[in-house]
Amino acid sequence: MKILLVNTFDRGGAANACIRLHLALLDHGIDSKLLLKKKTKSIPQSFQYSKATVSKSKLNKIWGRFSRLISISLPVSLRSSTRLSVEDEFLRGRDKRLSLFSFPGNEIDITESPFYKEADIINFHWVAKFIDFQSFFEKNSKPLVWTLHDMNPFTGGEHYQDQILGLNHNDEPIIRRLTVAEQEVHQEIIKIKALSLLSVQNIQIVAPSKWLLNESSNSRLFKKFKHHHIVYGLESSSFKAVSQKFARKLLGLPKNKKILLFLAESTSDKRKGLDFLLSALKKIKNSELIVCAVGETNNRLADVENIYPLGYIGDPRLLNLCYSAADVFVIPSLMDNLPNTVIESLFCGTPVIGFRVGGIIDMVQHEENGLIADELTSEALKDRILDFFRDPSRFERKKIRANAISKYSASLQAARYLKLFGSLSSKV
Repeated sequence: MKILLVNTFDRGGAANACIRLHLALLDHGIDSKLLLKKKTKSIPQSFQYSKATVSKSKLNKIWGRFSRLISISLPVSLRSSTRLSVEDEFLRGRDKRLSLFSFPGNEIDITESPFYKEADIINFHWVAKFIDFQSFFEKNSKPLVWTLHDMNPFTGGEHYQDQILGLNHNDEPIIRRLTVAEQEVHQEIIKIKALSLLSVQNIQIVAPSKWLLNESSNSRLFKKFKHHHIVYGLESSSFKAVSQKFARKLLGLPKNKKILLFLAESTSDKRKGLDFLLSALKKIKNSELIVCAVGETNNRLADVENIYPLGYIGDPRLLNLCYSAADVFVIPSLMDNLPNTVIESLFCGTPVIGFRVGGIIDMVQHEENGLIADELTSEALKDRILDFFRDPSRFERKKIRANAISKYSASLQAARYLKLFGSLSSKV
């Protein structure tokens, strides 16, 4: 049984989840290959795509509808006749606080790849800007397992359908309103995707979180396909508990303070909830609390008392130390699938605080391995942080790690995928 996993990049949360599955399959003796649009890492049996293009006539026909639609929605001064500039202008006009948006068409045809041709089963992961939706489903004759990492495959272009764009000056949520241009483009993309999938039957959908499973199975595009719930997996040796005293010493952190950790990645994306966390922290007056930030530099973090910015950390071993050094990991996401960071924290035995959203509630059991803020407000987040530090010893780190391994081990994930792949290979 030959499996081809397909992902656009080899960096980022979705890429990490895909790579971990690929390596777990290899460990099980499976002939697994990973096809990437852009390859930057040395991963066993991973290959960068060698370009084959979709026919120009088909692309021109598909894009003609997009260009006419988007051009009508743009001011006259911004209208353009070229595909690239029309797409760019639409994206440029979107609110910068929104999550990523991807169009479903491009000039890549992976069905011409030798790796596609030799595979028995195709496993899509995060394939935005890689897969040409219409041409692929016209040509594909192989069983397809599509592992969802966000909402883009079944939406009108949005990777997350944002509802809140941060907080206003009164600490109130800013409700997102779709523009006319956005509504029209969304509808057109849905039509093109629906037409592409009209006669397609051989797709199995995998959702890592119950939330994404529900969103996909109730969507117009994917509701007709069979869905499976398979969580992400992680090797138990990749992230593990390290002596907190030792971790703090190596990172240069105070050894006797209370430390809250968060990852300040993609701070312009309001879905990540940085506004809510910063607002919550400003309400907490505690000189004993240290805020440890990992990720991109952000001037807004300078206003946080006792902040320790550690910058971007790409090495898992250093991230392991960060989780181990912290008393608690806070993830303020307003919408999310099944964040790798939460699994990593739990594997280190570090409790997690988050909102009652997405897959976070699948992972965080209130008062067992962390705390859940029921209301989507900075006040509720602040209360949970204060509640945690009143008695952090009630969370048993060894028990947290053991429970996480029992749910999110790489071998368990691989076994579940192999069962699914096996049921499809018998039909090939």
